Amino acid sequence: MTVTSKAGRLNSSTKSGFTLIELMVVLAVMGTVLFITLPKLGPITFGDQDERGLNLLLNTVRYVKKKAQVDGVDYTLHIDAVKSVMWVTSAGNIEETSDNKSKDRTPFPESLHIKGVEIYGFSNQQPQEDYRIGFSMSGYCDMALIHLKQRGVKEEITVVIEPFLPGAEIRRKFISFDQCS
Repeated sequence: MTVTSKAGRLNSSTKSGFTLIELMVVLAVMGTVLFITLPKLGPITFGDQDERGLNLLLNTVRYVKKKAQVDGVDYTLHIDAVKSVMWVTSAGNIEETSDNKSKDRTPFPESLHIKGVEIYGFSNQQPQEDYRIGFSMSGYCDMALIHLKQRGVKEEITVVIEPFLPGAEIRRKFISFDQCS
């Protein structure tokens, strides 16, 4: 039922809906928010478990590198090749490295095996249990190669962490420092 006034006009209080300008403003705001946030999400995907494990590693590297700069504190990314877990500690916080903090350790998927980690400048590249990659509050980190193997796949995967780049890069083959470009 339409409400009319004495003059026979429709009462404007009964109209509902959005104007074209209001819709354009909402779309512009949503587009701006997406433009700002999508690059920060980076390589997040909803693929299989191995891809999620790789993306977790990439996002952890990016996060720790940024957190070191923002907090003004040096951080260390620990990778335990035997237990297939990783965790982060801050400089000078020795008690975080003890086994009682196992709840803060992030496991890799069971089908993703850590073959080893190479850190540039360290001559002792023997397999070990706890690899430590340093992230400086100045914005750089140790150059590192994390070698991974997927169960049932012949090729190895190398995750390259560059000192001055914001994140890490996945190479779908085994590479050494000589092959980094």
